[in-house]
Amino acid sequence: MHKYPLLLGLLNVANTSYLTQKIDINYDKRMSPYYISGKTVNVSISLPLMWLAEILEDAQIASWLYSFTVTWQDDRLKYSPRQFGNETRIYVPSTEIWTPRLIVYNSIETKNLLQKGQEDVEIYPDGSVVMQLVQFSRTLCDIWVQRMPFDTQHCALEVASPLQPPKYVSLHGSLVKQPPLMRGNSEFIMRTLAVAELNYTHNGEGMKEISFVAELARCPIYFIVVIVAPSFLISALTVTGILMPKGDTGGQDVISVGLSSMLALSITLSIVAENLPRSASVPLIGIYILACLGVCTASVTLGIWLAHLKTRRRPLPSFLYIFAGRCPGSGRKKAEVKYRTPQNEGTTEDSSKDAAKIDRIVLHRLYTLGFATLQLALLAILILFFSFWWREPQKPPPAFQYSTSRIHF
Repeated sequence: MHKYPLLLGLLNVANTSYLTQKIDINYDKRMSPYYISGKTVNVSISLPLMWLAEILEDAQIASWLYSFTVTWQDDRLKYSPRQFGNETRIYVPSTEIWTPRLIVYNSIETKNLLQKGQEDVEIYPDGSVVMQLVQFSRTLCDIWVQRMPFDTQHCALEVASPLQPPKYVSLHGSLVKQPPLMRGNSEFIMRTLAVAELNYTHNGEGMKEISFVAELARCPIYFIVVIVAPSFLISALTVTGILMPKGDTGGQDVISVGLSSMLALSITLSIVAENLPRSASVPLIGIYILACLGVCTASVTLGIWLAHLKTRRRPLPSFLYIFAGRCPGSGRKKAEVKYRTPQNEGTTEDSSKDAAKIDRIVLHRLYTLGFATLQLALLAILILFFSFWWREPQKPPPAFQYSTSRIHF
């Protein structure tokens, strides 16, 4: 009784049992073709499908749905198409013939979408065999967060045949350009897919691996809308509320405004920290929020100090008069500043009014100077932050730099 009655019925030829009998009687699926021909089995691996499911920055894990096309030569499976009704290829279960042992060794979890025994292989008359593997893997990926959210990540599928050195099975990687089947997710865009063949030593014996490296660029719009823009507006409004030149806020109001803004920025920073790996490097967006916190802290400190100067009855420190007298548009000469020195302090009512007027002018200029300086500092922080958007991406890993083939999307 033949092993594949359905296959033989579909072929509908008289002598279709040739290959079946050949597999049943003369074929030992436990033996590699190397032991039959004495030649290295060249296994070609291509990646026609690669979809990014998600990237977990805190766990440094990338999840992929992908498909491998594996091709090799097995002379024991050669046949004549005339014996199969001129069929140029036939399909048999992968469990009935020898197949190369391949693993994605940087994976912590791999699932085959088809159960073992449900995968078919294509056999051609010249003995070449093609096998399709569709898998889902969660792989380790070094996440480089220094430039987040303008970062570019390089995550790989590292394929190897760990039990058979290149003398027996030699792996070769290739790419098939099919842009619709290569894509990232809602957060990352796949820019480039590269393949590299790397050699290494294991237990004193040379080994070979194939690395399919995907270059993934993060989409920063979400972080700009949810974190960057609100942080800038909160900081700008804080500086405005505390140091507006015409404002007449007291010390308590300054503290309330400052604490409210810093609480909002701290909550924003905690949201960012929840999604980042616990590493020694601080992401760019974290530095940006800390800079906004620094500006808010400076505005609160300056506002409390100026409010204290406004309410005290003693003359202002002399260096403030000199500093204000040198501000652009001051109109005050050194003589006016010198007017309030202890030696020339007036005792009449008119001189007291003049002194109070000068104090108000000096304080107004200090409020204006502090307001303008901190707002310009916020603008400079924002410009510096966005300058990383159009800078060159960080240096890729060696597997990407020395790749033998690349596809750009």
